Amino acid sequence: KQKYIVGLGAGVMDYLQVVDSFPVINTKIRSSEADLQGGGSAMTALVTLAHLGLPCLALTVVGDDPVGEMIVRDLANHDVGTKLIQKSTQAHSSLSSVIITKQARTIVGHYELENKLNLQKVKDSIWRSALLLHVDGHHAKAALQAAKKVQVLGGLVSVDGGHASPDIDALLPYADIMIMSETFMLERSKQKEIATQMKILSQKYHPKVLIITRGEKGVWYWEDGKVKKLPA
Repeated sequence: KQKYIVGLGAGVMDYLQVVDSFPVINTKIRSSEADLQGGGSAMTALVTLAHLGLPCLALTVVGDDPVGEMIVRDLANHDVGTKLIQKSTQAHSSLSSVIITKQARTIVGHYELENKLNLQKVKDSIWRSALLLHVDGHHAKAALQAAKKVQVLGGLVSVDGGHASPDIDALLPYADIMIMSETFMLERSKQKEIATQMKILSQKYHPKVLIITRGEKGVWYWEDGKVKKLPA
């Protein structure tokens, strides 16, 4: 039977603008570039995997509005399956404004639909078909329930942790793959030595893969009992 990568997280539309420098309060500036792109950590991962030829299904919730239609259409255009996407009339679709310079970026996100995903609408056959479940910390209650279901049925669970929170910590015992940001590591512990924290995570949860993303500084990963590094 067909196996899938299931991505559970925020389905977002990103409005990106590239500027020379961040705007000063109460001024107007012009951007050199602008674009609308689908966003959200889990959804972006699905697009990447779909381009690598893997069958993917998006599990998220959008509003009954034009932005929601754009999010679904954008995923479908990248060959990500959209049959599991739920539609809500209770709130607007998730939207982010992303201001980008050569040195950095700032994101303003609007998530009215957070925790509105209803897992009872998902058939059990989906979990039996899930080769891997990838979650990004959004829709936390549903993500935890899904992780438990997939693990029991023999699938893998991948957790993308951007910021430290009790919701992310609850997912870690089920994570076969941990892709955590440097921000997550620094927020989670007073111990600022990332290599030490990686060792602690590895010994406590025993993930098959442990990666720390560090922006322009590249990534660190745990292998053979030590930290290894890759440049950005």
